[in-house]
Amino acid sequence: MTATDAARIAVVVVVARGRDELPRALERAAWADERIVLDPADRAAGVQLPMHVVRIVDPGALDRAISAPWVVLLGEDEVLDDRGVRAVRAALGHAGGEALALGVTTRTLALQVASAPTVLVAPRATPVVVQRGAAVGFDGRGLRVRRIDASVVRERGDTLTAALDILDGETATVAALADRGGSTGRGVVWRSAAAMLRVLLARSPAGPLGLGRWVLAVLDGYRVVVTQAKLWERRRDHPVELA
Repeated sequence: MTATDAARIAVVVVVARGRDELPRALERAAWADERIVLDPADRAAGVQLPMHVVRIVDPGALDRAISAPWVVLLGEDEVLDDRGVRAVRAALGHAGGEALALGVTTRTLALQVASAPTVLVAPRATPVVVQRGAAVGFDGRGLRVRRIDASVVRERGDTLTAALDILDGETATVAALADRGGSTGRGVVWRSAAAMLRVLLARSPAGPLGLGRWVLAVLDGYRVVVTQAKLWERRRDHPVELA
């Protein structure tokens, strides 16, 4: 493998809603050497994809679909800006097999919270799993992780209607991934409480959030509950109406 080959990066875009949002996400990831769509809930079957972009439904097939040695995992509504791309490429030049943790800033209803650094860059064979808080991420077990000065911005809607639409797509994807991974779906009460607590304790880059912090906390707790309900629905093939 040449030095150029060793620095190649694939971006895996995780589908939430599909529709027009997926093409925009792929356009934002045009800097990558490869682009892959991960769609475990099969929500983007009818979306027109750019040439050479591969859509994968089974996350177990990702390794075979990617030739680049490094993978950046991004949600459909997540953006890694030019500065972040440069930081990732520079870090991979000295990574020596390490995975990279990036900061995550989530914007919802014009409010911002900063999450703990998250492993979003990993070697190609690293499994994609459901993490705490009903999120899709890399399985960090056994990985050496280095934090770098780069952040991803996660947009989760400027209005409550948009936020709930994004939540609906994300939870369908997470439930499908959990179903494929054999998750039991247990612990919905404490998992939702933990998700709320993380938001209540999170740092706000834009200053105090006031009552807005509670709104964001409730949305994150609700995300866990809806994910578990959709997992239950998939396992029993019994529609659940969540009004």
